[in-house]
Amino acid sequence: MDFNPPAGSKISVVTEGPDPVIVIPPDNSMALSAGLLMVILLVFGVIVLIHTASTILSGQGNVFLVIWMGLWMPGLAFAACALYRLFRRRRRGPVPETLTLKRNGVGYDSGLVPLLLKGRAISFPKQMHVDLDHRQLQSLRLRGNVVGQWRLTIDVGADRIDIAPNASGVEREWIARLLAKHYGLTQV
Repeated sequence: MDFNPPAGSKISVVTEGPDPVIVIPPDNSMALSAGLLMVILLVFGVIVLIHTASTILSGQGNVFLVIWMGLWMPGLAFAACALYRLFRRRRRGPVPETLTLKRNGVGYDSGLVPLLLKGRAISFPKQMHVDLDHRQLQSLRLRGNVVGQWRLTIDVGADRIDIAPNASGVEREWIARLLAKHYGLTQV
């Protein structure tokens, strides 16, 4: 079986050992940009918060400043928490997503991405380890989304897992064809 990824792909296939492993490296560009933005927000927010607190404590503040300060505090706390989680994960380093092609199924490890930006929501996804049997592999699908990119999904119980979200559309198509050929799947 040909395990060569498309030309120019960041995906690698490790064929040493009993089972081939497809390794999909994470994309860290959004994590660094979001981290820089949070640092700037925190510095600016703390300076403004100190100025506002000193104005209120000197007796020159009004109700608007007290309410404004109360609304800024949770935002700064969220930014500080997100920044802490981001750098805590960066210290451990990103863990690549892997698909281990076993005899009776696929061992899927979602890897660990420091920060995931979906639309406008920032999330810290947890690492997922799932063993997919042949029955579950039958639900493997390439689905189009709103932007015209293909999503590679598989259904595990009531959950739908996105496989290789950081890969390009061509790379996801290659993974789908490889899995379909390797496991004899008819509908991908």
